[in-house]
Amino acid sequence: MRTVAFFASLTWLAACTGDSTDKTTTSETDTDTDTDTDTDTDTDTDTDTDTDTDPPTVYDQLGGAAGVNAVLDSFLARVVADPEINWFFATTDTGALKTALHDQICEATGGPCVYTGGSMVDVHADMAITDVQFNALVADLLGGLDDNSVPYTADFSGGLPADTLMLVLAGMQGDIVTDPAGDIVYFNQLGGHAAIEAVVDGMLANVAADSEINFFFTRPDSDLVVLDMMLVNQICEATGGYCFYTGGTMADVHADMAITPDQFNALVGDLLTALDTLGVPYTPGTFDGGVGADDLILVLAGMQPDIVTDEPPYTVYFNQLGQQEEVFQLIDVFLNFEVARDSRINARFSATDMTVLTALVFEQICEATGAYCVYTGLDMYAAHNGLFITDEEFGWFAEDFVSAMDIVNLPYSPTFDGSELGDDLTNVLLGMQSDIVNH
Repeated sequence: MRTVAFFASLTWLAACTGDSTDKTTTSETDTDTDTDTDTDTDTDTDTDTDTDTDPPTVYDQLGGAAGVNAVLDSFLARVVADPEINWFFATTDTGALKTALHDQICEATGGPCVYTGGSMVDVHADMAITDVQFNALVADLLGGLDDNSVPYTADFSGGLPADTLMLVLAGMQGDIVTDPAGDIVYFNQLGGHAAIEAVVDGMLANVAADSEINFFFTRPDSDLVVLDMMLVNQICEATGGYCFYTGGTMADVHADMAITPDQFNALVGDLLTALDTLGVPYTPGTFDGGVGADDLILVLAGMQPDIVTDEPPYTVYFNQLGQQEEVFQLIDVFLNFEVARDSRINARFSATDMTVLTALVFEQICEATGAYCVYTGLDMYAAHNGLFITDEEFGWFAEDFVSAMDIVNLPYSPTFDGSELGDDLTNVLLGMQSDIVNH
C-alpha cells in the first residue's frame, strides 16, 4: 500500500516519561567522626509508569471495525444508487467487496489487518475508469462519512482521521483511472453507460411502435426489461466498457425467428432514429467516417449474418405472405370490415372486443405460418364451446375471409389446392371447422 506519503505528517511520538532531575549533586558533610551511621534510606520506590501504550492509530480514531464498517455500509448503499458508477457493481458480491474494502482501509490506516486483494492497478486495469467516475466514487464515500457524522476538512488538510483516509483514496487515483478524460476507450467516447442506456431505451421504444417488427417482442416469454439489460451489456462490452454480456450467441438466440433482411433493416432504422433523437452523430449510409456512433452501427451490421435466417425467396410461409404488416392488414380487413358488415353473422360479435380478437387471430395465424409468435388464446373448441355455430355460419365466415384476400390482393386458387400463395392460409382456417361448429 502506498500510504507512507499520506502518513508522513502524522508521525506519532512516543512519550518518554523518565525522571529528569539531576541526581549527581552530593552533599558532602565530612564530619570526621567515625560515626558512620549508614542510613541508606534509598528504598527504591521508583514506580515504573512506562506502560508502553501505543498512541491510537487512524483506524482506531475512525472507530475501529465498527466505525469503518458503518461508513462502508452507507458508502456502498450510495454506490448502488449512483447511476454514474453503479453498473460497475451489477454482478459484484457487495459483502465480499465490503470485507476487502474494510481490510484495505484498516491496513492503510494502521489497523491490525492485512489486505489480500490485488493491486489497484491490476484490479482496475480493464475498467476504463474516468476522472468523472472516480470523483463520483469519492463523493459517495464523503456521503458515507456525512451519514455517520465523521468530520473531515474541505481539502483534507486538517489532519482529521477522515482526512487521512480521503488522502489515501486520492493517492490511488493514478492507479485506478485509466481513461481520465473519457476519450481513449470507445465506450467512454460514446458517453459511457448512461448514454448507451439512453440509446437502447430509445431504440426499444421505437421497436415497440414499429409494425414491421414489434410482434417479435410481444410473446409471453419476452421480458423487455431483461432484453434492455442484455443489449446494454452487449454494446458496453463490444465497445470496451466494463460489462459482461451473458446471453447466447446471435446465431443461437435468433435461430427460430425466421428474421428477414427487411426486418433487420427495420431494427437498424429504429436504432438510427434513437441516435437522431439523442443527437448522436453518425455517417449516413456508409457509417465509415469514424464519427460518433459509426463503429457502433458497424458492430450491429456485422451481426446480420447470424441474425437473418430467411433470405428471399423466403422459406417461411409467414414471410412469403408479406410478414407482419401484410398479415395483420389481411386480418384487420377480414374481421373489422368484412365480418363487421356481414349482417348474416356480425351479431355473433356484438359483445366481442374486436381489438383483442384481431390480436389473437394474428397470433394464431403468425404461429401457424411459421413465424416467431405464440398464440395466447383458448383452443378453438374451448373458445367456441356453447356458441352452437352452424356449418352455414362457418361458411359465411370463410366467404368473408376470401373477400378479405381479394381486397388485399392475396392470390388464391378456386379449390385452395396449394398452387397460390393464399391457399395454405385458407386451409388453415378451414381446418378449424370441426372445432368451431355444432357445440
